[in-house]
Amino acid sequence: MHTRDTPPDTPPDASQRTSAARRLAGALLAVCCLLLTACGSGSGAASAGANRPTTISYWTWLGGMQQVVDRFNATHSDVRVVLSKIPAGTSGGYSKMFTAVRAGNAPDAATVEYPELPAFATQGAIQDLTPYGGADLESRYPAWVWGMVDQGGKVWGLPRDIAPMVLYYRTDLLAKYGLTVPTTWAQYAADAKAIHRQNPKAVIGAFSTSDSALLAGLAWQAGAQWFSTPGDAWKVSTQDPASDRVAAFWQPLVSGGLVANEPAYAQQWTADLQAGNLVTAIGGPWSAAYLQRLAPKEAGKWAVAPMPQWPGQPAGDGTNGGSTMVMLKGSKHPAQVMEFLDWVSNSPDSIKAVEPVSPGAYPAALASIPVAKQVFDSTQTYYTGTSLFDVAARASQTVGTAWQWGPDMAQSLSDLNDALAGSMTAPGGLRSALDSWERTTRADLRERGMNVSD
Repeated sequence: MHTRDTPPDTPPDASQRTSAARRLAGALLAVCCLLLTACGSGSGAASAGANRPTTISYWTWLGGMQQVVDRFNATHSDVRVVLSKIPAGTSGGYSKMFTAVRAGNAPDAATVEYPELPAFATQGAIQDLTPYGGADLESRYPAWVWGMVDQGGKVWGLPRDIAPMVLYYRTDLLAKYGLTVPTTWAQYAADAKAIHRQNPKAVIGAFSTSDSALLAGLAWQAGAQWFSTPGDAWKVSTQDPASDRVAAFWQPLVSGGLVANEPAYAQQWTADLQAGNLVTAIGGPWSAAYLQRLAPKEAGKWAVAPMPQWPGQPAGDGTNGGSTMVMLKGSKHPAQVMEFLDWVSNSPDSIKAVEPVSPGAYPAALASIPVAKQVFDSTQTYYTGTSLFDVAARASQTVGTAWQWGPDMAQSLSDLNDALAGSMTAPGGLRSALDSWERTTRADLRERGMNVSD
């Protein structure tokens, strides 16, 4: 944004030999020197170097972030951000980041999801933001959100968006089958049977054996706590009533074909969505953009409601997604990177740039939520009824605070997918998969030299 201002050099003409000419040339030279001094200290070349913006690099796969970077660059003259799109984190993006850090050529900033943040911290791939004012931003976020980035007294990232789970549903299909929006899991199971009885091709929703992150969110909602750190050791356990409850609930729905055993947003899931065979979908606010893009002809037929709840416990929720902004190890411009991270996570300008491109991006910063809601509600015609942002706002206030992610969730979630694929459809398969995964995870952490509690 700054322009280089280098005044031309105009020495006196040596052929002018008269004293008047020499006096005039001397006066002109003095004026030039005074002007240069007034414009700033140092030479013109040095001033130009100081005025050039610092360029930093940013890696992400998130939709709409190019628009965010463009808005940042248009409103900041001291920092220029260059974005590079990479594969989604668990599809190769995280491996690419770790490789770049080890090679010493990592970008300055990157997107890291909450489950994977502990791995980046424990393996020394990201920098603590506390020396750059990170801890001063705590009050801007819900306590449970801040708890996922503030670990060990250090701030490992700034929360960008969160994903409290909500229930998307087809208003016309529920009416067709004579049903209402399920508010409890017992009603959800009863509705699943009623839908399948009336239309064998239709199911109430999907529960994929390759979506361990969704299973984790459902366990979180039920009150489970798979990882914890009592003392100085990692504890891994799925032997709790909440995990048993989730396993016992979903197993007969999967085995009986009452829910689709297919990954969300994949080819078969999309085909069922477009054919009207999926009555509901579970996801975070970010799922709104996918439904809208994959089934554009169903505009005005989808609505959003709170998640079904378990009896005998306070209304609660889990999450399914969400991301942070981090500074990778080796960045030589920490102050400028922090300026960018803070702006992306907290500026209303950032929200206004991303929301039209990625509707449903739910900001983590409390002050940004009204801005995102205003943009979403003013541009959204796909969803009817209660605003997605109102439903998500209520859900975000009841997210359980005891949940903790493990030290390497990319590996852990991959291992859980393997366990689910091997036994999910057999009787008791979900419970067996959790048991197998627990043993595998303990052994893996011990092999890495971590202290693991029995």
